[in-house]
Amino acid sequence: MKRWEQIRVCGYLLSFLALSFSLNLYAFELSAAQFEQVQGQVFVINESGKSRVGLKGGEVLSDEVVETKAGSRAVLVFDDGSRVLLGPNTRLKVNDPMTDGGSSVMLFLGRIFSKVVPRISEEPVFTVQTLTSTAGVRGTDFEVATGMDGSDIIGVDDGEVIVSTDSEESPVKKGEEAEVSNDGIVKKVKRKPRTDEEWEQWFKQREQFFIEHSELVLNNLSRKIETSRARIKEQDEKLTELKKQLTEQAEGKRVFYFRVRNQLKQQIHIYSRMLSNLGQVNNRLAAVDNIISQAEEQIRLHPEAYSREFQDKIKSARAKLDAMNVKELYKENRKMIKNHFAMLARLAKRFNLEKELFRSLPAKTKKQILNKLREEQKSFQEKI
Repeated sequence: MKRWEQIRVCGYLLSFLALSFSLNLYAFELSAAQFEQVQGQVFVINESGKSRVGLKGGEVLSDEVVETKAGSRAVLVFDDGSRVLLGPNTRLKVNDPMTDGGSSVMLFLGRIFSKVVPRISEEPVFTVQTLTSTAGVRGTDFEVATGMDGSDIIGVDDGEVIVSTDSEESPVKKGEEAEVSNDGIVKKVKRKPRTDEEWEQWFKQREQFFIEHSELVLNNLSRKIETSRARIKEQDEKLTELKKQLTEQAEGKRVFYFRVRNQLKQQIHIYSRMLSNLGQVNNRLAAVDNIISQAEEQIRLHPEAYSREFQDKIKSARAKLDAMNVKELYKENRKMIKNHFAMLARLAKRFNLEKELFRSLPAKTKKQILNKLREEQKSFQEKI
């Protein structure tokens, strides 16, 4: 092989390795939270579906699910010192702080109480997502419960929470709570502290509503899937177009470095918010699948308690989800989100804007990310 051909092949190899590195750069797992307390049966499920016992002092990685059984509780502490208390029969996912733009969880079912450490920020520093709503805060004490039918209760003990649904956005202040119906209608009422027995009764009522109005609830879930898929496609197209614009700006040879940097600085925040929204919408797919899975589990344990008609409707709903391949669709969307973020991070690094990209993250999380990046960079250099 001639000398110039060897150089060209080496160039192709380096380009391929650089591309592989950039795509995997932000695919590493972050320690997103730790167990401060564990009582009873608590489990952690990773992205591949493998389960392990939750232990005091143990880590929860980004995108892992935490589940408490009956009579069990757990306390998660995040990098900024914020704490989330999980009640019995609760299932939530700890979201990726990088692609989500900060600390957040997706509550699939059950009840949590969050004590969020205040931080100065233009954006909420902590969010709790459910199938129906999103509660965003900058620092407050609040409680969120979500039932099997997709309805929520969000109560505020201190500070203020912004509750958002598909149809409205409403501030909920200290001493108030928002009752969110499964179709996203928010009703604010006076805060009503509940005992464990009263909460158990509320969850039973939501399950009974699901059973008695199964056709209505399942149709609503189906609409949420279709809406989510359409929004994911729309957001992906917008992000792809914005990515093209950002890349063209960055590659423009006639534009001064600092002019490009100032343009990118403004657009990075827009891109980050869109990416966070995309992640929230994708979580809805997992939430719908979780509701059907919960119904299937209850039927398996107590078949005599459910009518044949209800069981057939759940089977039909599962068949529809399987036909859509929702679980695989969720995983593919996660890859897409991480690839979008990797591109954004490369531009941020090139123009020294990484602080802007990670500005909503706690200092401890930023340090963890930078350490991971150094490890990935070292591994990449060793390969070449």
